[in-house]
Amino acid sequence: MKETNGPKVLIFDIETYGGLKAHMSEISVFGYKWIGEKESHILSGLDFAKEFKKDFTNDKPLLIALSKVWNEADVVIAHYGQKFDRCFLNARIEKHRLPPLKPVVLIDTWRISKDNFVLGGNSLNVLQKFFNSPYQKIDLTYEEWRKVQIGDIKVLKKLKDHCRADVLGLEYVFKNHLIHYTNKMPNWNLFKGIPVCPSCGSKDITKNGLRYTTTGIHQRFYCRVCFHWSLKPLKKGMVR
Repeated sequence: MKETNGPKVLIFDIETYGGLKAHMSEISVFGYKWIGEKESHILSGLDFAKEFKKDFTNDKPLLIALSKVWNEADVVIAHYGQKFDRCFLNARIEKHRLPPLKPVVLIDTWRISKDNFVLGGNSLNVLQKFFNSPYQKIDLTYEEWRKVQIGDIKVLKKLKDHCRADVLGLEYVFKNHLIHYTNKMPNWNLFKGIPVCPSCGSKDITKNGLRYTTTGIHQRFYCRVCFHWSLKPLKKGMVR
């Protein structure tokens, strides 16, 4: 098998003009980062000056740019992304009669936290603080959030910084902690020509006993990099 760079994993976040309902608000900012790349990217209506000047609430140009990024991904990681981000995007995209987003696996870090930890909440802010993320939330005051709703340029620039901190903080929390608790990551063995950790692609994996199931015997592997456990079916006669 020809070796490639691996799956395209997208860290993703959106901000709105102050509302949680797609019929009463629009997308003001979206941020993203590809795992494995250094740069994060934050776009807002300010990046579409002509449309922004005419109507700052027109999120159609932002949705077109957002869809292009989303459709390149093999998997998307978003906090509360299953119940909010994807649903909000679907509604706004349909509102503008744009093509639907590509169906893609979405890993919701809120769900991972809720199902696996007992913390003082499952917000990204709680996770960033608990896991000592070097990227902490940049808070906006109530007055600043009000100004977002009227298209205040100065506050929108701060909101872009707020979104960038969320994207970088989400990546840190996921890569260093939450990745251990999901089996939805694309299997790196489909992209590499040698056996690797299916979760992170590391070659630093070791055999760690067998697992017996109703369908057969499996070799158990452990990754020394991301601490992921994985299995490989053994053919009859291979056990020794």
